[in-house]
Amino acid sequence: MGRSALIFALAAAVWGCPSTGHITINLQPDGGPVCGGDPLPGSATYPPCDVGLTCVNRICTPSCDGGFCATGTYCEGPSPRDVCAPVQPIACTKNVDCPNPQGCFNGLCSSVELRADGGYQPCIPNSEPDDACGPDALCYVLQITTGTIRNTCVGLPACGQTGGCPAAPSGGYGSICNDGRNPDGGLLMPGKQKICLFGFCMIDGDCEKTARCFFGTPTVLGKCQYGVAGDPCYTNADCLSSAGCSGADGGLLDGGFPGACHT
Repeated sequence: MGRSALIFALAAAVWGCPSTGHITINLQPDGGPVCGGDPLPGSATYPPCDVGLTCVNRICTPSCDGGFCATGTYCEGPSPRDVCAPVQPIACTKNVDCPNPQGCFNGLCSSVELRADGGYQPCIPNSEPDDACGPDALCYVLQITTGTIRNTCVGLPACGQTGGCPAAPSGGYGSICNDGRNPDGGLLMPGKQKICLFGFCMIDGDCEKTARCFFGTPTVLGKCQYGVAGDPCYTNADCLSSAGCSGADGGLLDGGFPGACHT
């Protein structure tokens, strides 16, 4: 399978339709072959990784469980984070910057995946971490080039050792590391690896410079948005790129229900 172009939005995305033909296993610099499979029935899949390797973002990656990792990589932590990840987060500007079968979008090398149980059924968006995706992935609504809109698991890259993620390019929303920034020191999304959570934020600085972190606080996860028509909102100030907010009942802090930005 060639790399697939992916352009994300928070609610929808466009992905190059994966090939259903023969796929040549591409050995990575660390020796890890392609693993997993595409989320559409009839697409090619691969056998499980060898002992000592874990399938992460469609590539067989050395496991560690708090132990040894090769130079330039670190052990993310105990299960399910017991994988070796690059010390520095890997940024990309084009697909060829990423190993097959990953593609570059919004500065992140990512891939489409099967569900955690290996099934082709759609995942469950907005239910993290119980979204039916593996610990290396989150569920997003993708529009495939055939026109099919499908809830799909998307493998996301590892954060750097100090928690950094690649900076979002202009118009690229943003991301936040699934690290221990919350008050109790736990992960922002328990059950997920130390990955860059695409589109999520806690402060505006986690988002691309022209986007804002809506519904987020220094202790609560929000989502990067541009305030376009259809985005959730509580006030007109949340609708940066549309006419205003309608249908909101109360506000974020008082547990109100959001409305939607409109044209």
